[in-house]
Amino acid sequence: MFHEIFFDSITKYTSETWKIEVWNDLKKRVYGIPFDIYQTESFDKLNEKILEINKSYDIKFKFLFYLATTPVNYFQIIHMLNEKNLLTDNTKIVVEKPFGLDLQSAKILHKDLLKYLKPSQIFRIDHYLGKEPIQNIIIFRKNNPLFQSIWSNKHIEKVEIIVAETVGVDKRADFFEATGILKDMIQSHLLQILALVTMDIPDFVDPENLKKSKLKLLRSIRKFSE
Repeated sequence: MFHEIFFDSITKYTSETWKIEVWNDLKKRVYGIPFDIYQTESFDKLNEKILEINKSYDIKFKFLFYLATTPVNYFQIIHMLNEKNLLTDNTKIVVEKPFGLDLQSAKILHKDLLKYLKPSQIFRIDHYLGKEPIQNIIIFRKNNPLFQSIWSNKHIEKVEIIVAETVGVDKRADFFEATGILKDMIQSHLLQILALVTMDIPDFVDPENLKKSKLKLLRSIRKFSE
């Protein structure tokens, strides 16, 4: 059943046509475990599966834990992963936005992660930025001299960012009730796009310089009351 759901998902959300022999080979390496984050037995089963995989391939793999749950679950998951000795030097962890429910819980989450992991082992992900048009904004701006010279308030009257979503709430009512559309879309996706479109492009484009340019732009935004 798990493999059927997995296969339906990858064929639905990828543009490539999957050859059945490729899928048959891949599914040997895809595992599903029934999981309840509030049951210690679930983490025991996860640990057992990791040990089993390491043993079957006779290699000690590096593991990436991708947390794509509601923010209220992050603290429990991180605590239990550490409790079961699953957060090691060979571990990386991905936390998908929103990072907490508010500024205070985001700071607590940040401190909790640093209790068990180095900064280089932690990835905070906004999946919206993985969309190809958004990834190309920096490339378009930096590698196009014609637009570079006029990309300023002297030549651009206004910027409108329109998110024409076709997906509704669906089965995520509980998430939206707790988080809200402002936190889900505006303070993450839309502000990231705003920063990419309007910030100063650093001479050397790397994660650290991009972060500094984004922060400079976001801190310069006037409040509505002003």
